[in-house]
Amino acid sequence: IIDPKKIGKKLKAFIGVSTEPGRCGEVRPKLIARPEVLEVHEMAGEHDLFLKLITEDAEKLNDILHEIDRVSGVSRTQTSIVLKTEKETTSIPF
Repeated sequence: IIDPKKIGKKLKAFIGVSTEPGRCGEVRPKLIARPEVLEVHEMAGEHDLFLKLITEDAEKLNDILHEIDRVSGVSRTQTSIVLKTEKETTSIPF
């Protein structure tokens, strides 16, 4: 496991992505292919997809958001920037 800060990745964000009706299936692979996107979840609720993303800084995040907005089939995004992570794990209790 790599510490993102040690490689210059200081900003973590969650992005809700809404898609045009019937287009989620074609948008999803385009977002999955982006290297800064760590997770992609198909959702029930306000957004069709929910992304976890890590990048260098706010300026780079802004560039990425503009690129996501240009993906054919994306109708809207809503971004939340992480200020502090209290817990993050990939382990599953059993």
